[in-house]
Amino acid sequence: MVTDLNPKALAKSSTTFSHRVCPLLFENVKKGVDKVLQEELPNVEAAHFTCDHWTSKNNDAYQSLTLHYVTDDWRYRKWTVNCKNLEGRHTGEAIAAMTDSMIGEISSLAEDTFKTMTTDAASNMRKAMKDSATINGHLRCIDHVINTCVQVPML
Repeated sequence: MVTDLNPKALAKSSTTFSHRVCPLLFENVKKGVDKVLQEELPNVEAAHFTCDHWTSKNNDAYQSLTLHYVTDDWRYRKWTVNCKNLEGRHTGEAIAAMTDSMIGEISSLAEDTFKTMTTDAASNMRKAMKDSATINGHLRCIDHVINTCVQVPML
């Protein structure tokens, strides 16, 4: 369409974007986020995480991890710090191992930081947070709990 409107325009192909531009953009954003985390996280006493799973249209399963904290000057921060393909069964043990691995990759987070997590109320997530070696406390998302209650048909 661009070249039809302006024959002199140089339109990049979708392959150029997916193989060159997007990875470059991702690396630049990741470097920027890592820099902010290296400056702010060493001073954080408590960090909160949210974790979720979903399956794509291609039937690929993913787990995301979002980090939440408050800075020394009382600014609320929220970063999506990881998203990985989750292969195999979604057992509590597998989810706990993936979660601990993802949190372990945040190098600027001190080991003694108090860590809590909010997830949906699925039994595998409850087991995962109980089995996790890095999570100190687990909360169930009230939106997920209410949604589950509303969807259950009344007898």
